[in-house]
Amino acid sequence: MKKTLIEKWLPIDIVSRDAAIEMSFKPQPAYYARCKELNLKCKGPGFYDPKIRSIHPWPARRPRSVCRAINLACILPPDISEKEYLEALGFSRNNLIELVSKGYPPLISYTKPDRELIKKYNLTYSNVTILDPMAGGGSIPLEALALGVKTVALEYNPVAYLILKATIEYPAKYGLELYRKVQDEVRKLIEWTMQTLGIYYKEHDGGYIIVRSIRCNKGHIRPLASEVKLTPTCIKRVYVKEPCTCNLNTSTIEYTWARQHKQLMLNKSVDDDLLLKVHLYFTKQVKGGFIDFSESDIDLILKAYHRFIEVRDNLALPNSKIPYVNNAFSKVLKYGLNTFSLLLNPRQALALGLISSYIRNRVKELYEDEGEFGAAVSLYLAFGASRMFDFNSILTTWNYRTKTIRDSLASYFSHRKFAFNSVYVEAVVPYRTLQWIFEPESEVEKGTGGGILPVLKELCNLLEGLGDKVQVYQGDALKLSRYFKEPLDIIHVDPPYYDVHTYSDMSEFSWSIIREVLEPILEHLFKNSLLLNEWNYRSNQVPRASEIVARSKAEKFRFDTLLRKFLMESHKVLKDDGLLVLWFSHRDWEAWNMVITSLLKANFSIVKVYPMASEHPSRLITRGGKAGFNRALIIVARKRAKVKLVDETRIEDEVSRLVDEAIMDINRSKITLNTKPTEEEIVLFTLATALTLITKVATEDYNKVKYVILRKAKEILKSKGYKSVEKILGML
Repeated sequence: MKKTLIEKWLPIDIVSRDAAIEMSFKPQPAYYARCKELNLKCKGPGFYDPKIRSIHPWPARRPRSVCRAINLACILPPDISEKEYLEALGFSRNNLIELVSKGYPPLISYTKPDRELIKKYNLTYSNVTILDPMAGGGSIPLEALALGVKTVALEYNPVAYLILKATIEYPAKYGLELYRKVQDEVRKLIEWTMQTLGIYYKEHDGGYIIVRSIRCNKGHIRPLASEVKLTPTCIKRVYVKEPCTCNLNTSTIEYTWARQHKQLMLNKSVDDDLLLKVHLYFTKQVKGGFIDFSESDIDLILKAYHRFIEVRDNLALPNSKIPYVNNAFSKVLKYGLNTFSLLLNPRQALALGLISSYIRNRVKELYEDEGEFGAAVSLYLAFGASRMFDFNSILTTWNYRTKTIRDSLASYFSHRKFAFNSVYVEAVVPYRTLQWIFEPESEVEKGTGGGILPVLKELCNLLEGLGDKVQVYQGDALKLSRYFKEPLDIIHVDPPYYDVHTYSDMSEFSWSIIREVLEPILEHLFKNSLLLNEWNYRSNQVPRASEIVARSKAEKFRFDTLLRKFLMESHKVLKDDGLLVLWFSHRDWEAWNMVITSLLKANFSIVKVYPMASEHPSRLITRGGKAGFNRALIIVARKRAKVKLVDETRIEDEVSRLVDEAIMDINRSKITLNTKPTEEEIVLFTLATALTLITKVATEDYNKVKYVILRKAKEILKSKGYKSVEKILGML
């Protein structure tokens, strides 16, 4: 591969601004602001915005705009103009005008790249192969396939592997026929649910807010919360008729609650009194506000409970054990709740169990009748069951600011632990929940609230006809040379960020119900798995041995060792003139040091670095709930043997150039028009950019070179008034 555009320049400002808006958690105001910036006339009161993250939750999804921009820059020549590049990317004024006139946001991800224009500048681009060996939620391979290049997505985690099949492989292979069939199945599911489960709920109820409580030895109630904040201005005290006045040991209350809840879920006979005292139905949301539970409400709750006890053994529930190695569930396991089904109350369990049983039966029938196409349809139904579990368990919480349910996975994403709150929320009538989860009737005019089907339709429109260009595998990124015998053109990867996420722990929550629902077709879905000799798809545990993460600060050397091994494997399978593109972001200087040093030891030289927006400012991406950085560094590397090295005498001049360039680029990668990057972000990213020079210096004394680089970078940053450099690097 000849020198490419990505080694020369990228429109950092345009792509970063687009990415920041794409990742916004409250996007509608941002879309209007972007229209104003671009002088575009908006249509209607809102924008139709089906994002791929709605297929199924997965952490660390990357902005599609940046992924497409990088993939495209890797296959275009360096002499193309910015105007031509943006048109090929899909970011042309005509495209944006057309988007907003149809009601879509003015985002690169909703445009189609101009494949004919790409072909004009690279006649053989469609034969280029891009591999993402840790493909996760799929943004990188999705945007590679959208360009029309050969795309390979490899993923270790079974949940992410299935997300990739649903996001990329099946839409490309089956197109809109798939969308129409899933839509038909969802309509049938909702109709069945309405008839089967409607008798246990009042039709117009919203969320049911429940206070966890215990029944003392005298039969009285001790709520675990004294008040509940319902809205920003409404706090309601928790009153009970028979309050417990016993002198209880507060250190054992949680254990008592867990024991009583477990008894409720596992006993063969009903205990109405225990149910209503352990799960204190506090108030329910209705149109216009909140009301107390009436006797008729309680009757429905008990009716569902009795039915659950009656049919429990025949329900498709996530009854698998929570693995003892799962640190994210350590707080739950501590109290003796050791199966995933114990994360449900009786009515939640009845609803999920009946719906999952229906879906599992349909999965079997669809596969028997329609083979692989039926398996593809089944996958989206299973994701619906998984999302229902996420929004309907005792791990949910009440978001008083928005007056909505905060899903179970939210506790993990915020604190890297699943934990109970004293108050949780039971979801609304199941068929209404399924309407929201799937949105089978959604159109541009009706909008979308995050349903699966609107996303599937967009993906089918974008990828239809490209099924022969994509391959999705479950495999180990540490064994690339075993899998790929033909050398690859480009490896574009967003590896785990040191200690930020433990994907295995988080994903076992979803895997517990997905595995149950898809049981009839697991063998088919995993028949091409490259891990079958090392891991069984019927296991309640997801694979961990090769997961490139530090599960704690004490495991930092594990991350270092495995990352280096992965990069060495990447070196083996890349063509001699191939490109490696790697994303990274972290607050810890040691993490940056590990990544850059690992690239050097794997015989790569870093030829270009770009800061790009990757997060919304309110997102928490670092361990412990600290606000993370809003940008990532995109690191572009080639095999060291193919790069012209820098003489030691030029190190200080090169450091000066890199520092100035990094500060300018970081400021260009705008999250909003009026906010600037923090000093810590500027200093860390600039130091990391300067340290990349170590991979291009012709020397064997790397410790000496590293000292010279960081001393010079520190000197320049201090001279520019950046005081935090001393804190980050300390004494050199």
